[in-house]
Amino acid sequence: ITTNLHLGIYPNRIMLMANNLDYLIPIIEAVHAGNLKEANHYIEESRKHLVQLGIYIPLLKIHLTIWKNLLRRVCKSIHEKTNEFKMAYKELLPAFKIQNPHIEEEDLVCILNTLRTKKMVILSIRKKGIAFPNSWIKAF
Repeated sequence: ITTNLHLGIYPNRIMLMANNLDYLIPIIEAVHAGNLKEANHYIEESRKHLVQLGIYIPLLKIHLTIWKNLLRRVCKSIHEKTNEFKMAYKELLPAFKIQNPHIEEEDLVCILNTLRTKKMVILSIRKKGIAFPNSWIKAF
């Protein structure tokens, strides 16, 4: 399950319920929605079951997938409002602060750079010779 979540493949709700794994549904929905707060809450709430399944530690490592999904949703929302596929990375900070009020601009740059190096997000350069973070975020 955790490998599939990292790949963006989410198990079917019916399959989870048929296998008595319905406590995973809120975690999977939070990951898919890019909701870090809820994912962390439900992971801790289901800790005992997750440890028994041997997926507690892998689920703790799912944060990049959650950030990627949040980024996709924010980019899609901005595109729907502005009809643009690109934005300055600073425009993303308010959405990321909702998920983690302690996140700073440097943290966002680190998250985006990690997503970029893992090829989970596309960054395009605004002007030749200007490196990230002085670049545009381009939605997929």
